Amino acid sequence: MRETRKRAFRDHFSFFLGLLLFLSWTGPIASAQMIGSVSPTAGPSGTSVTITGSGFGKRQGSSTVTFNGIPAAVTSWIDSEVSVAVPEGATSGPVVVTVDGESTEAEDHFRVIVPVSPPSLSAVSPAASPRHSNAVGMAVTLTGSGFGDDQGSNAVTFNGAPAAVIAWSETRIRVKLPEGATTGPVVVTAHDEPSNPLSFTVFPQVSSLSPAAGPAGSAFTIYGSHFGGTAGAGSVRFNGLPAPIIRWSESQIVATVPDGAASGPVVVTVNGVPSNADQLFAVRSVSSPMIASLFPGSAPSGASVIITGSGFGGVQGAGAVTFNGAPAAVLGWTETQVIATVPDGATSGPVVVTAHEAISNRNQVFTVTSESTFSLTSIALTPEHPTRTVGQTVSLTPVGIFKSGFAQPLSLATVAAGVAHTCAVLSEGTVSCWGENTFGQLGAGSALPSTVPVKVRGIDSATAIAAGGAHTCALLSEGRVVCWGDNAAGQLGNGTTTGSALPVEVTGITHAVAIRATGHYACADLSDGATQCWGADGSGALGNAAALDSSTPVTVDRIGNPQPTPAGESATCVLSEGRVNCWGDNTFGQLGNGTGRGSVTPVRVDGVGGALAIAAGSYHTCTVLSNGTLSCWGAGISGQLGDGKAAGSSAPVTVNGIKSAAAVVWTSSDPSVATVDANGRAIALRPGLTTLSATSRGVSGSTTLLVESPAPPAAAPALNAENVPRSR
Repeated sequence: MRETRKRAFRDHFSFFLGLLLFLSWTGPIASAQMIGSVSPTAGPSGTSVTITGSGFGKRQGSSTVTFNGIPAAVTSWIDSEVSVAVPEGATSGPVVVTVDGESTEAEDHFRVIVPVSPPSLSAVSPAASPRHSNAVGMAVTLTGSGFGDDQGSNAVTFNGAPAAVIAWSETRIRVKLPEGATTGPVVVTAHDEPSNPLSFTVFPQVSSLSPAAGPAGSAFTIYGSHFGGTAGAGSVRFNGLPAPIIRWSESQIVATVPDGAASGPVVVTVNGVPSNADQLFAVRSVSSPMIASLFPGSAPSGASVIITGSGFGGVQGAGAVTFNGAPAAVLGWTETQVIATVPDGATSGPVVVTAHEAISNRNQVFTVTSESTFSLTSIALTPEHPTRTVGQTVSLTPVGIFKSGFAQPLSLATVAAGVAHTCAVLSEGTVSCWGENTFGQLGAGSALPSTVPVKVRGIDSATAIAAGGAHTCALLSEGRVVCWGDNAAGQLGNGTTTGSALPVEVTGITHAVAIRATGHYACADLSDGATQCWGADGSGALGNAAALDSSTPVTVDRIGNPQPTPAGESATCVLSEGRVNCWGDNTFGQLGNGTGRGSVTPVRVDGVGGALAIAAGSYHTCTVLSNGTLSCWGAGISGQLGDGKAAGSSAPVTVNGIKSAAAVVWTSSDPSVATVDANGRAIALRPGLTTLSATSRGVSGSTTLLVESPAPPAAAPALNAENVPRSR
């Protein structure tokens, strides 16, 4: 028993001794690995990452580290710390350390940062806000690259103003135009990197002015949008003059009416972009309105009266006109001129203008008559009762005697054409115009063009019409002249160079008998034989040797004052025996023969008969016909043919709505004795007596023409002893 115990003891001792020797030879048993931390936890490929923990072993051996399955290159390895580089191609995911086939995963995943290029903008659509409207909130699309899949902390700015994002993707962003946006760069900021800038234009909008009238030096507020938070380089111009700024914000600007300002548009400019110019401010005089004259001084109800003076204010606003207490309809209103209609039921008495709560003087008295002073009462023909022999001619002049007592030759100039507009005098004394109207040359109180005739405001006693390039003048039965349209060279003759879309009276002319105009000037022949001209004096056109433009009439002091040519720019048309013939260029159909081929010899205008008067513009021609209508042909892009279309025609078209164009119609009671043409030129054909008549506006005048036989040739003297030649 004892031996058995000894043997068992020896066996156990031998086992433990062997185990001890084995352990001393192989070293200690490795403990299981454990990851304590990974630093950093994010980075791009190549980033050095340190993994701390225990049980990694003293040497790497076959141990590995992977980033989401991709093996990493080891830079150092000890039992408690391993350093590796994030491998190329790695993606975000777990970090795993594998030792002797045993794998341990870090608690937190490693985020692999993929480097991206800065965002790049290629287009902004639209590239501008709608002109002169509040565009806050409008959608704008940005395209490019490198924006990122979602917005995150990324942003879009319009000249520094942050925009609300509608949608965001790697290549396309939709945003809302922010409040406070002004013209400037659009920038996308993505991954903390700004993109290249692209320009976006924001048109400032002026929506209203308060007040809309006042004197120089007074403050007014401009309401609108897209002004920007501060004035910066912004400005306010008052009819062209800079206005001092008091306060500036995104939607309101307070400014001062500048000294010397005239009524007109207020324009806000932000970063070089101007606002709309349709908000008008009326500069009113600090003094009360003053009426200087009335024209005419008497007329029936319904007649137009031109009230001239000062302090009326640039726009009517709450202004009013009364005729002896009766309110009148206003046709036009400026600082120095008001056009009003004599009201029904008005009686003779003072005319009063009320402007900016002030009442004018009451010493200008208007007489209300029962019949228009324009009424043509009779026509006298000169010379009276002429005598001619067969083959001779005589030119008759019809002189109209008006109810006012004024006598004036009845002009053939009842139609006139400018560069691209046309005007005609109607039998009732009014004037209608059509075509281009940039400078107000249609006289309707606006700058809107018209393809059909529009009535010139304030004229009801016209007898003749004349047109320059972009201005028009009318001769009135009283001998006065009014003009409207372009006035850059003083061609309106009212002492200024400010254009007018309403008729203004030519200074100092009270007894004109004829007018003409061309280019940038106009002239009037006076009843005393003198001629006065005004406007541009190019090539001495005003005829006064001064060679200076004049905004008031100057007397011509030499013979040969230039006359306006009846020809167009490249074609000429003439009227003969009621027919019209033209020659020259035909690019725009200005020959009126239905083709586009030019001609160096006269060709007849198709379909025109009974023509009484003719006028040529630059590339169009119009004629008054004996039935009171007008026909036009040639260029018509500006509506100057008056047929309701903005298109030309190579054949005559009828002007819309005119059936009573003023004209003088001539007749001979016996055409076999003498004929008379549209110009009043009679040709004696055979011995006899004929009555020549001129009819205009429903009134006729006549005279007789006696045609005699030519005197027989003188008889040869009879031969007698005293006168018989003798030979020597």
